[in-house]
Amino acid sequence: MVLDTRLSKNFMSHGKKPQDILDRIKREEPLEDQDNIQILARALTKAKIIVVSDGVKADVIEEMKMISAKSVEEALEMCGWYPNKELKVGIVPAGPYVLPVKNLS
Repeated sequence: MVLDTRLSKNFMSHGKKPQDILDRIKREEPLEDQDNIQILARALTKAKIIVVSDGVKADVIEEMKMISAKSVEEALEMCGWYPNKELKVGIVPAGPYVLPVKNLS
C-alpha cells in the first residue's frame, strides 16, 4: 500500500508493534486520534506501507514500521510495480480520510 499523506506524529508511541496498539485501543478506548491510529495499525498488520510525506523524516516513518519514499513514483518502484504492472498496489492519496468503495455488481 502506498500512503501519500502528511503524517502529524509518531503513532508508535502507543505501542512497540501494530498489534500492541490495537490491543491498547481495546483496553483504553477512546484514545486521542484513535481513528487514524487504529486504521494505520490495522493496515500494518496486513500489508507493508510505503509513505510519501514531506511532513515527516524518513527515520520517524521507519520507527512507525513503515517505509519512506520521496515520491509516489519511487514508492511504486520500491513495491515492484515498475515494470510488473500486473501487481496490485493501493494508493491512498489522503491517508485515512479516503473511503474505499467495492463494486458489488
